[in-house]
Amino acid sequence: MYIVSKTFHVQEAHLNTFLERFKKESPLLTFDGFEKREIAIRTTNGISFVRMSIYFTDKNAYYRWEASPAHIKMHQEKKEKPEGLIDVVKDKYEVYQVDESIHETST
Repeated sequence: MYIVSKTFHVQEAHLNTFLERFKKESPLLTFDGFEKREIAIRTTNGISFVRMSIYFTDKNAYYRWEASPAHIKMHQEKKEKPEGLIDVVKDKYEVYQVDESIHETST
């Protein structure tokens, strides 16, 4: 599995407007090789940190997405910076290990 994580630094006053962009339908969600997307939020001192993690089946699936006409078109349509956006940090990870909860079932 391959994870692309973006952390958006957003002025807290613009957080709700900023988050609306992720509620729209996206070609990403039906892309072959896409697994899931998680969005987490933390707010401190008037700044909201929005972490979006996108999971792909593997690195190749991610690079296919990056080069896809749907992805390129999405970014061409979003030319102006969203109001309240301060900064964006992008990271990429290959999954090394996954541990899952182990619960004993009682009968």
